Amino acid sequence: MIKEILEMIKNDQIAAEAGLYLIKKIKEDQPQSKIEKYKEIAVIGISAKLPDAENIYEFWDNLSNGKDSITEIPKNRWEATHFNSKW
Repeated sequence: MIKEILEMIKNDQIAAEAGLYLIKKIKEDQPQSKIEKYKEIAVIGISAKLPDAENIYEFWDNLSNGKDSITEIPKNRWEATHFNSKW
């Protein structure tokens, strides 16, 4: 039924507001299992520190242009004697 309503909105057979209202009502009337009830999530925030870039756009440009941003790990990052490495 929801697909048909969306198709009607797309074909200007009903107003978008009316179609969305109908879809909302259909969803309210459908019983939900506990899993379905809690499957939605919200992303609260995200952060990243990217090499050789101040933001994601610069980082993407670096990747797109083939820039090699791999460098030695700074000595002040952590105590290297705690790790066993062949490098």
